[in-house]
Amino acid sequence: MNANQAKYPQLRFAGFADAWEERKLVSMTNYKNGKGHEDKQSTIGKLELINLNSISISGGLKHSGKFIDEADDTLQKDDLVMILSDVGHGDLLGRVALIPEDDRFVLNQRVALF
Repeated sequence: MNANQAKYPQLRFAGFADAWEERKLVSMTNYKNGKGHEDKQSTIGKLELINLNSISISGGLKHSGKFIDEADDTLQKDDLVMILSDVGHGDLLGRVALIPEDDRFVLNQRVALF
């Protein structure tokens, strides 16, 4: 296989015929890391924290049971969040979930917004 052929995948989706175009991920998305809210969190509040317990192994959103009352930035409907570290077995590392509604959730540390 020559260098030119390597840019054309063998399996194609309908409507795609051009060669692969290599890009850095940073040019295609915005990235934001969460921050710690331990000093403000409780079991009740207006905004639910998205933390390591908020994303299931199957890749869906779960309730964390942790809340805060105010934040500088809230997540928006269809934001994609991803777990950045997993101190347990590594099963959750890289798992993602979509945010279901505007202004109800806040990123906690070790979770990123894409």
